[in-house]
Amino acid sequence: MQDELMSNEELFFGLSEVLRKFPVET
Repeated sequence: MQDELMSNEELFFGLSEVLRKFPVET
């Protein structure tokens, strides 16, 4: 993975998809 391409927005968007797959109430 290229950290330069992965911005905070990219990481957040990716994390959002994971949360959708695994909805966990924290």
